[in-house]
Amino acid sequence: MYLVRVWAGARSSTICHTFDQLRAESYASVGRVAFPPTTTEIRGHIQRGAFLVHRAIHLLTTSDEHDAVLPLEHRWEEHFGTSLPSK
Repeated sequence: MYLVRVWAGARSSTICHTFDQLRAESYASVGRVAFPPTTTEIRGHIQRGAFLVHRAIHLLTTSDEHDAVLPLEHRWEEHFGTSLPSK
């Protein structure tokens, strides 16, 4: 709900609790001009961000590979030997 309120803006009077609800409300009022992402897309962004922060902290504090977090378990995909964020 917090991120929905941040996306909608401080002056918004929305009562939406999810990005899917906000998306439907935005489509009805402004069309596709300012279309917010779906709830699933936001979850993916959060998971990728958390993975990157965890990985950076891990790299700064230790060099042990046995505690490694696998990026493919955190909304990343491997394409031709390169890790890319999934959509």
